Amino acid sequence: MTSNAPIRLLVADDHPIVTQGMQRFFSTSTEHSVEATATCVSEVLDRLAQHDIDIVILDIQMPGLTGPEAVSTIANTGAKIILYSLMAEDAMVASLAKAGASGFVSKTASLDVLSEATGVVHRGGTFWSETMDKLLSEKDPPHLKFTARELEIYELLALGNTPKEAAFELGIATSTVYTYTERIRQRLEVASITEIVNYAKSWRKLDDS
Repeated sequence: MTSNAPIRLLVADDHPIVTQGMQRFFSTSTEHSVEATATCVSEVLDRLAQHDIDIVILDIQMPGLTGPEAVSTIANTGAKIILYSLMAEDAMVASLAKAGASGFVSKTASLDVLSEATGVVHRGGTFWSETMDKLLSEKDPPHLKFTARELEIYELLALGNTPKEAAFELGIATSTVYTYTERIRQRLEVASITEIVNYAKSWRKLDDS
């Protein structure tokens, strides 16, 4: 690829109005070329196998993108990633960024901002707001460090099970579940099971999209 060749883009979004709008916008630019579009993560990987792509503009609420592992899989193909979403910049979005993205652009921003981001990322830079910079400097969220048993109980509580119901599901003593629940509560720095559930809900936004 020569230095004056266009930036080859893959636009990944499950809303046709978004992909069509980007295609029209970038078609007027000599610095960009939309090589392909995709509506889910599996299509993203298929397109990357079929086309030489420099940057994936990735809607983080598209089907199949349920966590950092999906972003990491895309990044491992060698393409750079710009996350693109209406979601607020928070710890969950930061966890996706840490998995291999190079930038984040809100869907509330103009397409000129997105164009600017592609240029920065293509030149080897990163495109983060001050908020995202701060989030990226913070430690990973505590639930990612749970032991296997803590994770099992956390997930059952997050689904609305009581400690007694979780104990029955796992075939262990209710007192054991209460012990683990207290550890989970302390790790998350929350005051109650209700707050554990609320914490978990905030991290299920991607799965529910």
